[in-house]
Amino acid sequence: MTDSIWKELFTSLSSNMNSFVSNAGIYRKILNPFLREGLSDYYANDQIETLIEMLWIKYADLEISIPDQRSLGGETNVRLAAFTIALYHSLTAAGKTKEEATRIIFDISWHVYSKMADIAWSMAGMFSDQTYSRIRLSFKNLKIYLIFLSVNPLTVGSGNIRKQMLMWLGLIA
Repeated sequence: MTDSIWKELFTSLSSNMNSFVSNAGIYRKILNPFLREGLSDYYANDQIETLIEMLWIKYADLEISIPDQRSLGGETNVRLAAFTIALYHSLTAAGKTKEEATRIIFDISWHVYSKMADIAWSMAGMFSDQTYSRIRLSFKNLKIYLIFLSVNPLTVGSGNIRKQMLMWLGLIA
């Protein structure tokens, strides 16, 4: 891809960020299934739905104060921190102790991270069936994702973004 295509991609992503994330938009779609699964060991289905609604109301209260971030990764991290705070307060308001709430959040988070690793592992399997190679490719896939999130769309036009990404990945010196 040329630099102009990269710049256009990142500019489009950053300018449309508010529609993706406002009112918890994309986060609801991604996180609600993990919440339902993670909370099912502790609550009945109707309680889970009530708790999830309470969570997103608390999140909306926090979202108002979240300033725009310089990168997609920064935006994601800050919003997920607000999500975690809202979940913690929702769990403790629903009667869980601080320790229980912390444990539930850990379990749900670990499940999300495991799914991310599964995706990277599966993608790596398309290119190699050797365990060592799959591990290397899996980490490279995760690294690409993290780099993508950390690129500041405001600086995309300042230099060769493709070269910068290849350097960050360790593919060129």
